[in-house]
Amino acid sequence: MKRSFVLAGLVLLVALVFGSVATHGFINYDDPDYLAGAHHGIRYAFTSLKPFYWQPLTWLSLMLDVRLFGERAGVMLIENVLLHAISALLLFLTFFTATKNVNRSAAVAAIWAIHPLRVESVAWVAERKDVLSTLFFIAAMLAYVNRRYALVILAFILAVMAKPMALTLPVALLLLDVWPLQRKPTWLDKLPLFAIAAAVVGITFVGQEHALASIPVSVRIANAITAYAAYLRKFFVPTQLAILYPYDYGIAPFVLAISLLILAAITFLVFRNKHRYLGVGWLWYVITIVPVIGIVQVGAQSIADRFLYIPSIGLTFALVWFAADHLAATTAKYAAIAAVAILSLLSIYQTTFWKSSVTVWARAAAAVTNDNPSAEMHLANALEVEGRVDEAMPHYAEAARASHGAPVPLFEAGNAFLRAKRYADAISPLEQALALDPALAKAADWNNLGVAYEHTTDAVKAEKAFTEAIRLDPNLYDARMNYVALLTATNRNDQALAQLAAASRISPTSVEPHVFRALVLANLGRHSEAAEEAEVAQKIDAKAANDQFTSALRLGPSENNLTQFITSMRYSQ
Repeated sequence: MKRSFVLAGLVLLVALVFGSVATHGFINYDDPDYLAGAHHGIRYAFTSLKPFYWQPLTWLSLMLDVRLFGERAGVMLIENVLLHAISALLLFLTFFTATKNVNRSAAVAAIWAIHPLRVESVAWVAERKDVLSTLFFIAAMLAYVNRRYALVILAFILAVMAKPMALTLPVALLLLDVWPLQRKPTWLDKLPLFAIAAAVVGITFVGQEHALASIPVSVRIANAITAYAAYLRKFFVPTQLAILYPYDYGIAPFVLAISLLILAAITFLVFRNKHRYLGVGWLWYVITIVPVIGIVQVGAQSIADRFLYIPSIGLTFALVWFAADHLAATTAKYAAIAAVAILSLLSIYQTTFWKSSVTVWARAAAAVTNDNPSAEMHLANALEVEGRVDEAMPHYAEAARASHGAPVPLFEAGNAFLRAKRYADAISPLEQALALDPALAKAADWNNLGVAYEHTTDAVKAEKAFTEAIRLDPNLYDARMNYVALLTATNRNDQALAQLAAASRISPTSVEPHVFRALVLANLGRHSEAAEEAEVAQKIDAKAANDQFTSALRLGPSENNLTQFITSMRYSQ
């Protein structure tokens, strides 16, 4: 098989498997953060540690996309496909250059490129960091095989500037020395790489400092051990894949023991074997996944398909070379073709779930995982954005049920019920969330709870909630205005006037505080002061002021009607 045919075939294969992403949209998880960051400048790209770590090359790439094409998910995803295809070409060239075996190198590149575990990295805009980092990681491998050491250093710098996952490159190059280069590993030429890796580790720890103490070390170690075994299953049986696998805080001892036994048995078998590629492939997998194995936990996931992007290279070349050495040539050829065909179909199927936020989270919540509050919450968010509020509500409720003491899903559920005007349903999850972690509560959450109380005619609790919201954030306009409605309803007009004065200072361009003050003052018989407030409102926005005065006058001048008008204008977030 000629190299040119292999190169063209790899590009065509990647395009066929992943080309449908051109019609996909953004995902409501990480994508919003990256799109927001893409509107900043170059200084932000090089100084920001958000989200979680230093990734200036990723930021620059997304910034360029937004400036050239706007926020168009399909264009950004096709760029991911293109970058991934280039990585596949470089991987083929690396192994072909090192081994001179075109067929085996082609099989490695093809299987790696279209494996279903690649879908998450390619079909998700936020994973631009993944495809960029891996591209330059593999480019460094190719440069190393060709003894272009300056290019190795340059490619490595670019790789870690996209994502710190690439910091294991120096160790990967030592493994390449053992196989396929089959020479004595050299350390001196890798010292600059280790120095760069050490610097990246330091920067990354600064960005992830908040995550280090969030989960006990013993739990993280147990999760890491079981993750090694779980990733192996996903590599060999790549089905039931999801965007987010919930973290398991109570791993059963027998599960941990079985995982350890599997890892120990594989380690024993590969190092008893005479073939170097088995030991190198296994160590490649074990070592290159260390940055994301969970000892330093970032995010809510226990494992993630995208984390196998670089580590699966080792498993792939070990498997391909072992099969080729132990099968007849014709059998090995057909086995490779069958593997590529099956994996391609699985990847095409998996890619369909990444079409939108609804489809990707429905897959995770309904078909793949259980008790996954984050998946339920994001699915509910996505359904609500599409206007499918009735469908969203059961998922908010399930997120709250499955949260196991996590307040964020409860806040989300309560606020969603509030947006749907299901005030009685909103109270319980908001109360639970505030009780679980009062420090996490924002003034807006107390304000929303106050609105729910007020609509269920619990004025005492509503007042406590509004005053707490104002205490947490004296500049929260919404809480001030909601408190005004409660005060006028209980005939405490002087206090209402004070809150309206504060609201007008907070938001000088808002008409409502002046309109409400004018109405309250008029109701109290303080007509000259009312006229002054009405004049201020007119100056700010004559049309809005007139519309509101007209609406109030239609109700009549009585105090009950005044209260009804003011109370009708509720503010929640």
